[in-house]
Amino acid sequence: MIMQYTITEKLKRLMYKILVAFLGVMFTCFSGVAQEEFSVLADIGYKEKITSALSSKLVEYKNTSVSKDTFLLKQSGERAIDMIAGNDDMLVDSVIINIDVESSWKNRTHKSLRWSLKTNLLYAATSTPNLGLEVDWGTQMSVNVIGGYNPWNRKGKKGDNDKIVHWLIQPELRYWFCEPAGGHFIGIHAIATQYNIGGHKFFHIFDKGYRYEGWGAGAGFTYGYSWMLSRRWAIEAYLGLGIVHLDFDKSNNKNWCCTRSEHFTKTYLGPTKVGLSLIYNINK
Repeated sequence: MIMQYTITEKLKRLMYKILVAFLGVMFTCFSGVAQEEFSVLADIGYKEKITSALSSKLVEYKNTSVSKDTFLLKQSGERAIDMIAGNDDMLVDSVIINIDVESSWKNRTHKSLRWSLKTNLLYAATSTPNLGLEVDWGTQMSVNVIGGYNPWNRKGKKGDNDKIVHWLIQPELRYWFCEPAGGHFIGIHAIATQYNIGGHKFFHIFDKGYRYEGWGAGAGFTYGYSWMLSRRWAIEAYLGLGIVHLDFDKSNNKNWCCTRSEHFTKTYLGPTKVGLSLIYNINK
């Protein structure tokens, strides 16, 4: 009886050891398979998630109306999405996307500047030939320079010396509310002139009965508006107000050859430029 009990206990212990070892082996095998399956499922889910997100972005890009500056970004993005969606090796660990986008600043620097020639029709009506040049400076700025020269030195008879002989130059820096050559603009201008004027009245500066010979310099502010007539042609109207220092010799216009001149200086405050200009855009 004692021997039988001892054998039974040994068999039970051996069976317990075999069971524990079997469970351990099964657990180890199951853990390895589960880990492998989980890794595969995670990879598949990760790929599907990225592909779905990129596809939704691609649809969003295709259905969205964008400006010209972002068109290249869309194209590069679509090429990158196509590359990622078809490359399984890159989706597990990391994704590297190289997108070469041409920025709006690069577009602007490559774009040629706008040059335009112009003439002030109101200034030309005084028998003064004049010519202006305007060049863009940035996206909303431009530099405008206009010059005029009246060479008609009509000496005439004694007592008849009417003339407006002069040269004048007005450089100006303009700010456009929309873009150069279109719509409203404001500006700061300078004035330099030399003159020999007689028999004409200009505001409260010159009287009709005298002749004025001298120079002037000043500055002022401008407001104007430009209308595009076609791709090449435009027209603009403007008015400027400012201050000018005048230095001149004054003599009697009727007896100017026999009259002693007097030297004067005067500070003028009022309109300094007014114009209706016809414009031709050299490159637009």
